Amino acid sequence: MSFYIDETLFFDFYLNGVKLPLTFNNITSMLITSNIYDLLPQIRIDINDNLGLLDKGMLTDGTILSVAIGSDSEKAMEDIMDFVLIGVPEQNTKTNSNSFLIYGVLNFPKFLREVKPYAFTGTSSNALSNIASTCGLKFDGVVTADEMTWINGTRNLGQFSQFIRDHGWSGDTSFMMSAVNLHKTLLYRDINSLRPNYIITNSSVADNEKSFRADEMTFQNKAGIYNYSYGYKTNATEYFLNSTEDKLFTEISYVKDNSSVLNMNSDIYNELGIIRNDLFPINIGNVHTNYQQAFYQNQRYKALNSLKCESYFSKSTPIDLLDKVQLARTDVASKTLDTDKAASWVVEAKTLAISQQRYFEKLTLSTTGIDADLFNNLI
Repeated sequence: MSFYIDETLFFDFYLNGVKLPLTFNNITSMLITSNIYDLLPQIRIDINDNLGLLDKGMLTDGTILSVAIGSDSEKAMEDIMDFVLIGVPEQNTKTNSNSFLIYGVLNFPKFLREVKPYAFTGTSSNALSNIASTCGLKFDGVVTADEMTWINGTRNLGQFSQFIRDHGWSGDTSFMMSAVNLHKTLLYRDINSLRPNYIITNSSVADNEKSFRADEMTFQNKAGIYNYSYGYKTNATEYFLNSTEDKLFTEISYVKDNSSVLNMNSDIYNELGIIRNDLFPINIGNVHTNYQQAFYQNQRYKALNSLKCESYFSKSTPIDLLDKVQLARTDVASKTLDTDKAASWVVEAKTLAISQQRYFEKLTLSTTGIDADLFNNLI
């Protein structure tokens, strides 16, 4: 099954290396998402098979769905994305019995599932490069100054890579982040040292190799990443005065995250010493000099990057995960540049979509909204 969208973007799909006997009209919708939170990119595709061309045995757990996207057929075949189907495809009861919802994850099972004792002596960048090579991924990372022996016990290799990243260090202002992109590459970046590679704007004079016009931009303040990392998705703060003690208290109401092993608030964490143990493990000479500071520093910058922007495009862009971009948003009413929002943002998620026979991209960006150097003086 191969087709063009708007005569500019070529698509091709294969199941276990066999080209699907379907047409563009059979794709009701498709979402391919990569982000900094999940271990690997994922796909969700709704296939309408009215003629019953798909053999039921083709859509099973473990089937490889290959997706090729490019400006033409030759470009598309240069960087094919292989996804392994997860679970049994769901029949979409909202349409008809031959409509299937298929879910998959980028096909690197070692990174996602393999748990094994692992020890590597070197910097965090060296260790992540070694994990990527072990799992069949490519690696693109920065040089770090944090040599030690990185030891894994019960984490899978993807989780262990995030543990290494969280304790990575390249300087007093470093903010280390990692992610696997759609090009099968484990990226490792110091966010605070990056400079914008692209410009996103709502101006009609954009659209060249470095500047891209967004059809829509929406902004949100989504504080709470730090709380989420300790077991909570959102939080609300309520202030009240205790007249007997004449003190101001804060009462925090949390939404339970069922993935959390221990469902308790930060005060209890501190009383039990869990955070203290997490930040300050027994130092027997193995960890690097800035091991504890690195974890605190990376978590702090995660929490500060709470201002979000979602930018929507009706064309393909080369902007990738963990790229720094500059926002140049013109106020429609005044025709002047909006200077209220930060100019420099980092890409934390990218989604490719087909819907209603059209192609879209969504980039989720985040920023502190203030210069990082100023934060270093305040915190």
